[in-house]
Amino acid sequence: MSLFCIGNVSVAQTESDDVWPAPERTHKPGVIWWIPGSAMDRQNMTDNLTQLSSAGFGGMSMVPIYGVRGAEDRFLQYLSPEWIEMYEFAVSEAERLDLWLDLTPGTGWKIGGPNLESDEGELSIRMRDGEIKVSSLRSKVKRSAPGGEGLSIDPYSVSALRSHLKYFDEKLANSTGAMPRAFYHDSFEYNGNWTNGLLQRFEQDHGYSLEAHLPVLFSDEESAESARVRSDYRETLSDLHYEFLMVLRDWVHRHGSKLREQAHGAPGNIFDMYALADIPETEVFGASEFPIPGFRRDVNLVPKTSDHHPLVNRVASSAAHVSGHRLVSSESFTWLREHFNVALSHLKPEAESLFLNGVNHLFYHGNCYSPVDEEFPGWLFYASTEMNPRNSIWHDVPVLNAYIQRCQSLLQDGKPDNDVLVYWPYFDVISKPSGRTPEIPFRVHNHPEWLSETDCGKLATKLTDQGFTYDFISDRYLQECRTAAGNVTIGGNRYQAILVPRTQYMPLETLRHLSKLNDAGAKIAFLDGLPESVPGLGNLEKRLEEFQHERDLLSASIPTSQVGGSDKGIRPALSAIEVYPEPMVDSGLKFIRRQTENGCVYFIVNHTPNVVDQWIPLKRSAASAIIMDPMTGRVGAADLRQTDSGVECFLQLAPGETCFVRLGDTPTDLPAWPIWERAGEPITLTGPWQVDFVAGGPEVPEFAKIDELKSWTELGGKAESFSGTARYTIKFELPQGATDAFELSLGDVRESARVFVNGLPAATLVANPFHCILTGLRAGENEVAVEVTNLTANRIRDLDRRGVVWRKFYDINFVNINYKPFDASQWSLRPSGLLGPVTLTPVIKRTVE
Repeated sequence: MSLFCIGNVSVAQTESDDVWPAPERTHKPGVIWWIPGSAMDRQNMTDNLTQLSSAGFGGMSMVPIYGVRGAEDRFLQYLSPEWIEMYEFAVSEAERLDLWLDLTPGTGWKIGGPNLESDEGELSIRMRDGEIKVSSLRSKVKRSAPGGEGLSIDPYSVSALRSHLKYFDEKLANSTGAMPRAFYHDSFEYNGNWTNGLLQRFEQDHGYSLEAHLPVLFSDEESAESARVRSDYRETLSDLHYEFLMVLRDWVHRHGSKLREQAHGAPGNIFDMYALADIPETEVFGASEFPIPGFRRDVNLVPKTSDHHPLVNRVASSAAHVSGHRLVSSESFTWLREHFNVALSHLKPEAESLFLNGVNHLFYHGNCYSPVDEEFPGWLFYASTEMNPRNSIWHDVPVLNAYIQRCQSLLQDGKPDNDVLVYWPYFDVISKPSGRTPEIPFRVHNHPEWLSETDCGKLATKLTDQGFTYDFISDRYLQECRTAAGNVTIGGNRYQAILVPRTQYMPLETLRHLSKLNDAGAKIAFLDGLPESVPGLGNLEKRLEEFQHERDLLSASIPTSQVGGSDKGIRPALSAIEVYPEPMVDSGLKFIRRQTENGCVYFIVNHTPNVVDQWIPLKRSAASAIIMDPMTGRVGAADLRQTDSGVECFLQLAPGETCFVRLGDTPTDLPAWPIWERAGEPITLTGPWQVDFVAGGPEVPEFAKIDELKSWTELGGKAESFSGTARYTIKFELPQGATDAFELSLGDVRESARVFVNGLPAATLVANPFHCILTGLRAGENEVAVEVTNLTANRIRDLDRRGVVWRKFYDINFVNINYKPFDASQWSLRPSGLLGPVTLTPVIKRTVE
């Protein structure tokens, strides 16, 4: 019987700086960094930034928010001279600590503030009592900081934006000129759907008046004319916000910064909005499910609905790829679990899912600035996850951050290596009725309406499941596609084909360009037939005539094998145009592939319940392969063999484990990557165990001796409320002639563990599987110590049971995962410590055949 533990091995495998990319700041994860009340001072700023740097973070996205009751004397008014002085100090300290600093162009979220005039705020068109009225919403900046309160901006008005940015520039006119790495525009949570001058702009763009058709915007009528009017209105709204973002981007660039843009939520073509940003940013809200043995997802501790979907993340990464941008960021882990119930083992597979969908610049949500002398639990943000030094999981987060850093170093290297482009039929979406409101927001939360349950989304899901890699593409960016040697090129990338799902409405310009690409030798596959019509109502008769003419020409010239065929299945349909899948998905593995100067690189993930211990076929050819373990940094030469159908690499991956495989054209001189095999039966390490409480609070319990492993809360007394780290120590004998290596399995760990063998550090385990290979054991007496760190939940429970006042924040204060007042007093005690069983299994290296 064989096993594999890629993530933590205490043997002397090679860790080569020459194999991993040279370190860069952006390889490290960042944090959304909330500053309550802008209550900053120099010493606490230095302390907070030092904590982040020491834990392996690469930078922060600074967001001033509402303050803390009782700390009013520390508040700094937004953009006051004192605020600017502290902001500049933060920039300089970040630079000293090798951190980047991003900033919102305002406070809280939704751009706005006290400078906006009443006619620069959000406008809405609504139907009331059969009458259509335009009104001012008087919407405010959400979660604003002192001095940042005021109207939220009209997101379709470039004049309002220029006015706001002028105010920003005037306030900073006497500063040193220190600018953030990037300005961050948060997800679209504006409520407006109208702007002054929209009627005139509509008629200019579409050639007819909208006024006579306004009731259609509020109806569920599905006539062709209604669909076309809705499409034209929504296209106009989209264009106006796109121009708004262009003005923001240009202003950011004039200041020498970049634009980090969360386009989702906007009622428009979010693909194009992501693409115009320097750093497109997606978002994850809620908790995924993983069939990894031991992975926990308590339904009472996660949001009632899991709103995110990997295809939403793929839109942002696709936009970056086709527009030639290197970084794709993500606001990650928002409400992953109830407060203080998030473990590192929850974070790791979620991060991997983001990586698999093209994200390579991850931000934790998040970290709250807090004075170091503030009593536990310090200053907090109302929504989890709490990634701060007051949360016990911080103890081992440097290990998880190092893992993320290594992953992102390779995922930022080179360029994407995807098979095909998938056309996104945007106009099909915006032609649909939407009921009470005329706009359609493209939110994370309503993804079934605009992506996941559409024909396009279903096609994308099938592609992933069947082993094909892809990027989405919009009408705008499809115009930039060219052909080269039968491939489609855009953004410095090559694709084998363009796939068009079932499409009703396609712009004439798009169809013409597809026809042009087809004539130039590109492979275009209309998987469910040619598109049916043009979108919109203006000048319809002429456009329909031209569209039909272009459609007839394309129908006559395109090979019949490239029209239809989806009913036969994705693999047969794509094999007809010589596009073939990665067969590794048949074993349940997930992957993403990149092309670098050093060769093709695969990131391979085992999120299945099964151990993978086999030859894995790869689509790309190679003369050699290197296995790279992002958890430890170790590397080694993989076993590789040539077959009639290509190349195969031998992999051993336990559920929850990952690796990178880098292919090369020449042999490697690295030592071989070890393949392990069990050489005997497991030995269970039974008590007595000594339990020493190392660090934590509210009080450190006395040491204990236990005969059987159990949650330390069962010790009673101080141990019930203790959150922190305890050391479990056991001594045992090994006979002469035992093998040189053992697999240590810790069983159930709550929540992370550092392993020591005979006084020396062996491994740190932060996620399933909690096992590692040990080589430091010897014949005779041995000592294994395991330092386990639990959640902070039991300590918070204790605070609430004793009635300690710690929720003292303005605005929304502090809520639970269902947005109700937070109260942990009725929580059950969370299991803590090493629960086991702990086993040692003798292992030997084996040669694969």
